Amino acid sequence: MPVLIGKLVCVRARFEASLRLNDGQIMFIKKSNSVLTDKIRYVIIALQISDINYTDVKDLSKVALNDSLEDYYSQNVFRQILRIDLEEKSKENVISVVKQLQATEGIVYASPDYIFETESLSPNDPYYTNGSQWGLNGTYGIDIEEAWDITTGSQEVTVGVIDTGISFHEDLYTKFSVGYDFYNGNNLTTDDESSHGTHVTGIIAATSNQKGIVGTAPNIKLSALQTSYWDEEEEKYLNSISDVLAAIGFASGMWGTTYQISILNHSIAGFGTSTSMLYSISQFPGLFVWSAGNGVKGPDNIYHGVNVDEYSNINSFALDNLISVGAIDRYGRKAEFSNYGNNVDIYAPGVSIWSCVPNNSYATKQGASMAAPFVSGVAALILSDNPGLTAAQVKDAIIEGAKSITITGNNNVKYSSLRLSAAGALECAREYSVIPAPLRLSVAGKNNGVWSIRLRNPNNFAVYAAYNSKMCFENDAKTFSGLSDIVDITINAKTTKTVSISENALAGWITASIGYSHNNQHYRLITCAHGLSEGSATFSYYVVHNTVSVLNYPEVSSPPSYLDISITANKTGKQWTVKFINDNSYDVNIEYNSKLCFSGDAKSFSGLKDIVSTTIPANLSKTVKISTNALADYIAVKINYYYHGFAYSRVTYAKAEVSPTCYNNQIRYL
Repeated sequence: MPVLIGKLVCVRARFEASLRLNDGQIMFIKKSNSVLTDKIRYVIIALQISDINYTDVKDLSKVALNDSLEDYYSQNVFRQILRIDLEEKSKENVISVVKQLQATEGIVYASPDYIFETESLSPNDPYYTNGSQWGLNGTYGIDIEEAWDITTGSQEVTVGVIDTGISFHEDLYTKFSVGYDFYNGNNLTTDDESSHGTHVTGIIAATSNQKGIVGTAPNIKLSALQTSYWDEEEEKYLNSISDVLAAIGFASGMWGTTYQISILNHSIAGFGTSTSMLYSISQFPGLFVWSAGNGVKGPDNIYHGVNVDEYSNINSFALDNLISVGAIDRYGRKAEFSNYGNNVDIYAPGVSIWSCVPNNSYATKQGASMAAPFVSGVAALILSDNPGLTAAQVKDAIIEGAKSITITGNNNVKYSSLRLSAAGALECAREYSVIPAPLRLSVAGKNNGVWSIRLRNPNNFAVYAAYNSKMCFENDAKTFSGLSDIVDITINAKTTKTVSISENALAGWITASIGYSHNNQHYRLITCAHGLSEGSATFSYYVVHNTVSVLNYPEVSSPPSYLDISITANKTGKQWTVKFINDNSYDVNIEYNSKLCFSGDAKSFSGLKDIVSTTIPANLSKTVKISTNALADYIAVKINYYYHGFAYSRVTYAKAEVSPTCYNNQIRYL
């Protein structure tokens, strides 16, 4: 048994650093002089943890005794290894109970029930093991194995592939999420006769299954956004810009739902030339990965890259959520066909790239089209590890984690640039604090005026969520303040809870917020949705979301105090002399009504007229004049306080008497 204890201690040291623990379970080891009978054993357990709120205890050391084991345990100390299932499931409670058990006599070891991560991917796919997939693990590949030590992808992350469709390939079909053919106007997206879209998709996410190849992010999901069509006259596949714009709009509309498309891969020509594409991409909340293009065909019938810096409008393409990708070969040289220039953000493998093609086959292709999906795959790995990062942060991590490279352009002009490193990108992305991703809302159905709403937590950790059980007013939806019927729940990592929300005749918005603490940093995110729809067979259920805010409030344990209200003198004529006292150690901005307000309005501080704004310095007071109102006799005052980007709001209202009675509204963090 001492060997087992040693292993647990090593596990503890390894995992406490990353805080990957089960938030409802505890392991502990207690002394026992012998192998006890079940009856005696559980009596001891009950006595040992009688002051801990738990739902179950499991004996993990229970053994079926035989002669050999009885002889062994008669000469060796027996250790009971137990697991407690706690009633309150939170990281804080786990740590508290562990400390309690560690201080209890007779217990030799106590710790959280740590979660062991699956070992990193060791692909046995033939084209990977024989070195053909140099783009992943070659000398000038993307250092994928170090990245796979961190993550191989998550089903919470979907990459949309704007291309010729994705064939029903054994390396890909299990990953399909909702998609659409925008040229033909139907759901058939597996008719990829050109093989281009299938090849691109395999580079992004082919499954590791002992067949063919493995993708950059083999455990993510895919959305086929088909825009290409066969042009008989030119005898080639073409893409209408309007169809591509529709595909981008489709992905934007899915944002914040269970079908969210976080990354769009566009391995199609046109980078730096289409203003309409530029505007559409700027409105997409996720990351847009665009191949830099394959230049022009010369007299030698070979494509030669061009310098995109010469495009007239190229500087406007430097969007925070757009990353352009050129191609290099296995020796780290710019591919002859690849466009280049200072406005090409990064280079990735694009020559002799093995990937999937229709009919469960594999083939090599080359082009900037093959380079872009490597970047999309790495972006998917980053979001799998930290799903709360913005598109700009993902792009920044990819750029900062890249390796230096010298690109040779036309006339042998040298350019200092970057080549993709998956390991470097994930390492840089981890320098960001763990930022919780917002909840994803979807409509499950409606019955007699009650909506069933799914709240999906895409994070790798449990979050505390609040939502309104009735649809709220539009203005309230945007701030999550002033709402009644607030329900608080916990949603475990990567799980969904379905809740009921009643219709409100005055509005049609849903709001949900999540709270999360990490490394003494506290977050609250707000998601608000409108335009509820039970959807259709094509698009399933989805809602349209407003902008989501990521708010950090390190001092949530010390929220601002309510203002004290006092009447400093009897009423003179139609005016009261009122003092507002700020007990906080910081200035606060306040709003108050210069006339006594209606009773109902005072409670919510909404719908008031004659609002005056002023600032009260720290630990000081301000005296004001408030006129009477024949219809009411309440004073209402609201304080607004901003700290580290987080806004607090509190409302106090008082009966206007010589010794006023104050009423403090419940605090709401906005």
